[in-house]
Amino acid sequence: MVPVPAKHGGWRYPWQLGLFACGYIVRTNTDALYIAGDTASGPHFLEIKDKYHPKYVVLPIGAYLPEWFLRRRHLNPEEALDAAAALNAEFVMPYHFGTFRLSLEKVG
Repeated sequence: MVPVPAKHGGWRYPWQLGLFACGYIVRTNTDALYIAGDTASGPHFLEIKDKYHPKYVVLPIGAYLPEWFLRRRHLNPEEALDAAAALNAEFVMPYHFGTFRLSLEKVG
């Protein structure tokens, strides 16, 4: 398992400053799985695609409203689709979408 960049503060409370979030690549001899962890949109998706070529991608969708605050930390559904395209993924699985209320978006 290889840690890869994520775009997220990594902290929730002031006493946690300095912590960071990351995703992971899990590789076999023939394929790679990318588990994004908590992340927002960013150029890290292209970097991960270029370096690891993940075939399988697990992306977070949730806790994205209000955008003025959460856009820097999480993906909305459209951004997750853009991330999957940037990663050139063959298979995508969303997670923590509609599980419970974390922010102001409608829960599935």
